[in-house]
Order: sequence, then structure tokens, then C-alpha cells
Amino acid sequence: MTISLVVVVVYWNRHDNYNLYYKLDVIETITTLSFVPVIFLYFERLTGVKGKGQIFRKILLFAPPVVISGTTIIFYLIIGDERATAFCKYTVENNGALSPDFYEYRHLYMLFNVYTYSVSILVQEILVFIYAVRNILAYRKRLDDFFSNLEGKSMEHHRATLKGFLMFLILIITIALSGNLLFVDFDIMVFVFLLLLGMVLFYLCYHVYFISYTADNFVLELKLADEEALMKGYEVFDGKDMENSETGNMLRLKLLPQLTRVIEEDKVYLQSDLRLDDLARLLHTNRTYISRFIKEEFQCNFSEFINRKRIEYAQELFHNSPGMTQEQIAEMSGFTHASSFSRVFKQCMGMTFREFQKKH
Repeated sequence: MTISLVVVVVYWNRHDNYNLYYKLDVIETITTLSFVPVIFLYFERLTGVKGKGQIFRKILLFAPPVVISGTTIIFYLIIGDERATAFCKYTVENNGALSPDFYEYRHLYMLFNVYTYSVSILVQEILVFIYAVRNILAYRKRLDDFFSNLEGKSMEHHRATLKGFLMFLILIITIALSGNLLFVDFDIMVFVFLLLLGMVLFYLCYHVYFISYTADNFVLELKLADEEALMKGYEVFDGKDMENSETGNMLRLKLLPQLTRVIEEDKVYLQSDLRLDDLARLLHTNRTYISRFIKEEFQCNFSEFINRKRIEYAQELFHNSPGMTQEQIAEMSGFTHASSFSRVFKQCMGMTFREFQKKH
């Protein structure tokens, strides 16, 4: 993308080396159209989503850079080096218009280097953004079903990459809709757009660089948890017993008082690193069953269930010791950071902890 930006800068500033233009045009086409497919591969690897049609999607995403850039190369090879230079010179100096000498190639050039290029990059951007949002949400749901605390799981960087990709999408659409207005007449607009695009790319890459926890780490953690459970004699099964109403009711009657005891008496939710597997072992069952039990009994996932208990405990702490700071209450309630405590408190209570303090 840096190469693409350099090409555009050279283009707008009317560099006299027109012989270089058509070669840079090919490079710019390949790099720009390849950026979105690479983003797709990044989100696919990040969230670990695999299924039918993944190979077909990759072929569809990488087909435009191959086909369009290939057609562009063929176009310049057909007209030759000297005419390619003349073609670029006329186009630059006439606000994007095509030279009358090249009208026999007009439809070929417009189809593959203008219309198909613009449509491809916009469609790719929109589809990959939808794909990324859906898979990040699904990935977050999987983490919430296993961890009570997502600190250190890079979620803030995941959200930031989505925001950066959305900003990139908005900029690309804006530039595409501007058309030839950016060609020569509005140099300041060109500068602003390029500056913003450069900042967005840096923002994206910055957060990608700091992502330390992906779906691969999560899969490994689940595997290790299963191995540990089997070593300690806890069966790892899929929870189909709950589908039998009689068996399911018996299991619920047995499990509910046990869960109430470890939550209300033992207060296991005060462990900041509590995982679903830890709770399952305390109840002498497995994570599949306890996860399904919590969802059916309390209509929430594991993370929401534990955090509700932490917020209830935080309110008790505040009423018993009003002089305690937010940081102290957050730490004693099982949160690793005051910021995550504040966010969860607002989700549960509909107000920030500061507002709650003032109100009481």
C-alpha cells in the first residue's frame, strides 16, 4: 500500500518520467487489489473460522488482482513501450481522458482498468468487512463462554483493527466517488486523502502488531484443559444427556445447589483468572455441560454470569466501605483492571461506577 501511495503522489505531482507511469500503474493495481484479500486472510487466521467454501472465497478474492493486473499488463504489451508512454502522458495531462489514438483499446481499458477495478475493490471491501465483523463477534462469544476475564486476549486490538478497516473502507469509497475531481484540480484534497489513508494504514498495522492472542492460542488452551481434565478423571463429553428430559432434570436438581454453594459460599468468582473448566471441576462435571446449564438456567454465558456476581459483590463492598476507591473495589471483586470493572459495571447497572457512587 505504501507503493500504491507513492504511485498516486507521483501521479498527482505530474512527474515528467512518463515512461515509468505505466509500469507503476501495474504495480499499483496489484498492491491495491491485493490488500483486501490479505486482510481477509488475517481475520480468518485471527478468529480460526474454517468451513466449507473457504478455498472458493480465497479464489474469488484473489482473482481480481490477478485478472485485472494481468489484463493491464497485456494492454501495455500490446501497445508497446513508446505508445504506453504517450498514453500515460496524455491521460495525466488531460484529467484522465483517453487519447483519440487509443480509441480501439478504449473498451478494453475502461472495462478492466477503470470499471472492474473500482467495482472489485469496493465489493471486496464491503464483503470482507461484513465477514470480519461476523467472525470477530463469533470469536468473542467463544471466549466469553470459556473465560471470565478477557484481559490479555487482545480484544481491544481486535476492535481497533475493525475500526481501522471501517475507516479505510470509508476513505476508499470517498475517493472512488470523487472520481476525476481528484485528478489535477484539487491538489489539497489529494494531500488530505493521502494523509488520512496513510494514518489509517499505520493505525491498522500498529494494532495488528500488538495482537498476542489468536484463535490458535485459544484452541491450544482448550486442548490443554481437556487433557488436564482427563488426567484428573473428568469426562469430556458433549452434554447430550440434557436432551433427555428425565436425565436432564435429575442433573439440574443435583447441579443447582452445588453451583449455588461454590458461588455464594466459596465466592469463586473473586478469582480474576477463573475459567469455565475451573468451575466445571469444582462441580465434578465438564465445561460443555456447565456452559449449557448456565445458559438454560440463567439465560447468559459464563462470562456474563460470573461478572454479574462480581458486580453484586462490588456493590456490597461499596455499601459496607464507602471510602474505598474504585481501583480497590475492582481488585477485590475479581477484576484485573479498573477500566474493565467500569465497563462491566455500566453494562450491568446502566450507569458508571462514579455515577453509582454519587447516587448512593
